[in-house]
Amino acid sequence: MIQSTISDLYKDDKKESLTETDYEKANVLGEFFSSVFTQEPNDKLPDIQLKDCPIEDEIDITVELVKKKLDELVINKSPEPDQISPRILKELSSTLALPICIIFKNSIDTSTLPDEWKTAHISAIYKKGDKKDAGNYRPVSLTCILCKLLKKIVREKMVKHMKNHNMFSENQFGFISGRSTVLQLLAVLDKWTEILDRGGSIDVAYCDYMKAFNKVSHRRLVHKLKIYRFGNKFINWIENFLSYRRQKFIVNGSESKWQPVTSGIPQGSVLGPMLFDITENIENESQLYLYADDTKIFREIALEKDKEMLQQDIFSMSKRSDKWLLRFHPDKCKTMTIRNKKLGERTYKLRPDLKPMEISHAEKDIGSP
Repeated sequence: MIQSTISDLYKDDKKESLTETDYEKANVLGEFFSSVFTQEPNDKLPDIQLKDCPIEDEIDITVELVKKKLDELVINKSPEPDQISPRILKELSSTLALPICIIFKNSIDTSTLPDEWKTAHISAIYKKGDKKDAGNYRPVSLTCILCKLLKKIVREKMVKHMKNHNMFSENQFGFISGRSTVLQLLAVLDKWTEILDRGGSIDVAYCDYMKAFNKVSHRRLVHKLKIYRFGNKFINWIENFLSYRRQKFIVNGSESKWQPVTSGIPQGSVLGPMLFDITENIENESQLYLYADDTKIFREIALEKDKEMLQQDIFSMSKRSDKWLLRFHPDKCKTMTIRNKKLGERTYKLRPDLKPMEISHAEKDIGSP
């Protein structure tokens, strides 16, 4: 278990009193992150257009593959929450590969996971801002080791299918092998340099989702898997994986109460980031670049109509995200103009009913040192 260095936290939104014990901190964190889960409406799901590729519905699990995954285990990893030691699994891989293979195949064939595999022990990692505010921490999930191994197998198969049919957006740089924050930054700078070298001007909007990993709609995620031609075996297993989950926060050994997980995907998990990529796999007329929950969209601005087109693209991006219940945080979205020569100060709105986004004159771009 990660040792947490967490300051005393505000007990509630009034910010009048602070926690005094690790137990109180754990429960404040648990209650806060439960409060940000998406309230799933019982509405009609968005219309979807299926990709033109074969349906992928085979998850081949062999004894040899399971043994390989066991042999790759890092023995000093925490055994939480099932208390199964990775050292034992690795050192007895030849003996355990067959029974574990049977368990894995049964899980896939029946689309069920043991309840223990759907629990998570959560450590909170400080991000930035007021250290006394629970909202400024990132939850990292520790889940059962055997479940992690099966999720690796499922993930590898899903990624292979997405890559074989070129279904990951070219502008999505998060959690995909061969892509990174640095490559994202280099790609953007290459585009910007080309525009600036010919004397052009650029407007860019930096947008951040509201607790993105916690708010992913399970119902809509499962629905979106159909777009990319995953068959019932994948869909039913992932639907069960996401259902009836529960978690508790742990601060220096003190545990919060168990809380049901009604939306979101586990941060720090094997499968979660890839599922988030699928949720966020969007394209746009303007230049759109994605890394996890950080999004930036830009366009060269030469005429007034270019500004109007960028504004419409921002509206479309926001509307599309709202449709999938993955919403941007208006207070964390900013715009910036790079070399403004002709059109004066330009403002943009995230949605027509909101005030213009804050204008920034300097932003630390993801991937920059």
